[in-house]
Amino acid sequence: MIAQFAGQNQRNWDEKWPEIMLAVNSSTSESTGYSPCFLTQAREPRLPSALYDRETIGTGKQTETPEDKANKMKEIFEIVRRNMEKAAQDQARHYNLRRRQWNPTIGDTVWAKEHHLSKAAEGFAAKLAPRYDGPYTVIDFVSPVICKIRHKDTQKERTVHVSELKQQTQELEQQRRNLQQAQLRIEQRESQARQKQELALATGVPQERPSLDWVNNMSRSVRSGTISRVDMAHIIRFQPEYIRGLL
Repeated sequence: MIAQFAGQNQRNWDEKWPEIMLAVNSSTSESTGYSPCFLTQAREPRLPSALYDRETIGTGKQTETPEDKANKMKEIFEIVRRNMEKAAQDQARHYNLRRRQWNPTIGDTVWAKEHHLSKAAEGFAAKLAPRYDGPYTVIDFVSPVICKIRHKDTQKERTVHVSELKQQTQELEQQRRNLQQAQLRIEQRESQARQKQELALATGVPQERPSLDWVNNMSRSVRSGTISRVDMAHIIRFQPEYIRGLL
């Protein structure tokens, strides 16, 4: 809600704090079924739009005695208690959908959850990055839910919560191997591209299939004497057979 009030200008959001408090206290809670203001003051707040109304809503009703209001609030609190119990059960059901009965032990091989940050300058998007890194080995427990892990490759140690760990499985191991193979293939292609670029700079000839314009320009350079036939023969020596046929 604060983000919606702030918008593009994030310097004066604290000046709108009274309006934010009024919006929160007058909104009906999904868990209780009532607004926080009604449960604490036994009445709804008077909104700014009703300050200058000729008639105040609710003034025509008969005044309640303190005993009647207390009995009414007791009934409401009982309704709120049942609503909160039902809401807690619904929230627990949704939370337990991803909950697993597994606790790591010392020596287990696990994967740790990563918290990436996007970097536009480097062209890095956090949504596209792997969510887990590993494999790690559990080496110690700081508390029942906090453990120390060590990366098997880099030997880097981290302290993480057990909820951010994932048990090593054959599927995860296969994914890690596939990722390593893909990275190796990318490095090989980049290395081949660098070698082609260096050869092109050394010979002055593109390593990809040359265009007909390039061939015609080279032929005109030989005829005009800009490039000697010796240099042309040296260049042709590095080219495939189809270039020699064109020349």
